[in-house]
Amino acid sequence: MKFKVSEVPEVSAGRCQAPGKYAVKIASAQDAVSSNGNDMTKLVLSVAKGGRKGEVMYTQVMIPNTPDEDLNKIHARTWARFLMSTGLTSKQATSLLMKGFDTDKLNGKTCFVEFSHQERDGRMWDRIKWLTPAQAEVHMAVAVEAPVEEPEDDGPNPMDEFLGGDDDDDDIIPF
Repeated sequence: MKFKVSEVPEVSAGRCQAPGKYAVKIASAQDAVSSNGNDMTKLVLSVAKGGRKGEVMYTQVMIPNTPDEDLNKIHARTWARFLMSTGLTSKQATSLLMKGFDTDKLNGKTCFVEFSHQERDGRMWDRIKWLTPAQAEVHMAVAVEAPVEEPEDDGPNPMDEFLGGDDDDDDIIPF
């Protein structure tokens, strides 16, 4: 049989199984409701570089709007860490969370994670720890056994070009 298609959507290289530190693109950010009835954003993260490029990870970030204020604080901290992993400063992440934003705007953003597995209730779950670009730069340099050198001057940060900006403009929020 001969056939052709008009479009081929991007295909995943499979689920990431290797623990490590990764630069990932947010392939999908979708609003959802947990089994407990709490609002959340479900994320599909796709490894952006290296030999595992295209492999995916799954996680969710709970929306801090439950009746439990202590739980809301935990969720808000998680959101702040997540937003900082996209290159926002703490001040920018806090400002964005206080103003509110559309989670659809997360799609396509690059962020940094430490990926591992965690057993819970007899099942293995993906565990995501959000890393700031500076943390990722150090972790990734160590992970490839590259020497971490102190810069000789305060020249441009090599992550700035990758992230599309620098951290000096605390008032500019790219969302």
